[in-house]
Amino acid sequence: HFLQFEPIVHQHFSSLETKILINTSRSYIRTLEISEMLNADYTSCFNGNYVFSKDEVLHKKCLGKNICKKIIDIALDKNINIVVDNIDGAYRNQIKEYKYMSTNYFDLNRVNINECYKILITNKNDIDFFKEVIDSNNLVCEYDSINKIYRILPPFSNKYNAVKYITELLNNDYKTISFGDDISDYTSLINSDIGIKVRNSSSALSNIIFQTATNNDNGVAKFLSNLFNFDLKTNYKNVKLLDCTLRDGGHLNQSRFGYTNIMTIIEKLVKSKIDFIEIGFLEDCTYDKNVARFNKVSEAEQLIKNIDNSNSSFVLLTQVDKFDIKKLEKHHGKIDMIRVSFHKHLLNQAIEYCKIVKEKGYKCAINPINFSGYNNLEIVKLLKIVNKCDIDYFTIVDTFGILTNNSFINKLNLINNLLRNDINLGLHLHDNLSSSFSTAQILMKENSRYREIIIDSSLSGMGRSPGNLKTELIMYYLNTFNKNYRINYVYDLIQNTILDMRNKYDWNIDFSYSISAFEQVHRTYAEYLKNKNVNYDEIEKIIKSIPLENRDRYDEKVIEKLYMDKEA
Repeated sequence: HFLQFEPIVHQHFSSLETKILINTSRSYIRTLEISEMLNADYTSCFNGNYVFSKDEVLHKKCLGKNICKKIIDIALDKNINIVVDNIDGAYRNQIKEYKYMSTNYFDLNRVNINECYKILITNKNDIDFFKEVIDSNNLVCEYDSINKIYRILPPFSNKYNAVKYITELLNNDYKTISFGDDISDYTSLINSDIGIKVRNSSSALSNIIFQTATNNDNGVAKFLSNLFNFDLKTNYKNVKLLDCTLRDGGHLNQSRFGYTNIMTIIEKLVKSKIDFIEIGFLEDCTYDKNVARFNKVSEAEQLIKNIDNSNSSFVLLTQVDKFDIKKLEKHHGKIDMIRVSFHKHLLNQAIEYCKIVKEKGYKCAINPINFSGYNNLEIVKLLKIVNKCDIDYFTIVDTFGILTNNSFINKLNLINNLLRNDINLGLHLHDNLSSSFSTAQILMKENSRYREIIIDSSLSGMGRSPGNLKTELIMYYLNTFNKNYRINYVYDLIQNTILDMRNKYDWNIDFSYSISAFEQVHRTYAEYLKNKNVNYDEIEKIIKSIPLENRDRYDEKVIEKLYMDKEA
């Protein structure tokens, strides 16, 4: 039983010096379909009695015309139901079809038995009628406990014969891995270098120690993918990186990077061939070329007009309560996407903003602030509304860095079941729990085969402590999968531009931010206490005492009172 992952595993094998042998008790016609699907190098059917390559038949041994006729005569005389399995098909002498194999109802006296390789006795109580023929001709008689039938085969029939034959044909240069689920596989399993039974195997294989998942759960593919470290799910072509240094890093310096640094960061990120560059905020402000905040899209366009961004797309982010959407100009230049962020209570306004963004000709991403703090019912409600909206990306925003693997997988499963299929996914992480890199890998594995995904990162993780996913880290990782980012330009930026900023602004990891993440409160509460030199024990106690209604929006009066109460 071969499911979706089996062909994918075979594609991985094409880069290795391996050979595939399909080795089964099935008939030629049934086996040929599987062999062609997996592009097998060699195929054996009828328990090792018919072996062929892509080009020729290598070995065959049939029951023989006289033996077949004796068995058929007994069956017809005793009114016993049997199946005669020939090279050209399987023939039954009862009208009713069998569930476990495809057969043709036919007069057995008219069947061509010159190339008969197997006869099935479909009622186990009838086998005694054939005992004399079996014993006098040294025939092999196997009981299939799964389908509850007997197989009568030529002398010395054994699937392992095919393994030995092919191994010798290849000058014994190959080690063998065999998989099986019934008694006919036993000899192959115990004699191969690695013998693996699947979990739904016959009890006759009880002393085979190694096992994998059932056939219905892609057991063969799962074992091979683990053994050879194949990644069956991730499609790295669908993984895109968005550097948000100039936007999220701007929380440290009010976006006042200086004109030279802004241009240097943009130009070298473009040269690195990163997919998206978020060059700042789109918000109500007075534009200053030294600040990565723009009152109009045209101001951003003026900044980047002479940059060749053929390998990168430019992005701006707006927050609905900080920008008058009426000022949004039509798409006319290099800013390709507007990301719309919003607090939970402003969802309807965000939907209206997204509608206008699309009407103006931009790609649109919707970024719910502190999405990681939504409960499952809130996620269902949110996605029900989002699905009606014309957007390109839905971004999972972990504003406070609170996502553990379990909570992320839970939310991701909900999204994958509920989000409209044509909406792609984004991911924005903060590193409070030192888990942003592993979370990004989970998203790539679970979603990149079926959706495009955008992963946010920043140079050296620049952003409010404890920082974001590092661009250099995720970029280097993706390059190991042939993404071909030109990471040397990122190194240059870190060493010659960002390092000076890091010395000036602190975004180092501190455990106080992990406490705030575990307690699911705004990270600035932890920062307030850290700056007061409060020890971890007291930070934990104070943060745990923050009222639920004040946890997701920072209120300095709340934390100040709790701190003063402690000091009193």
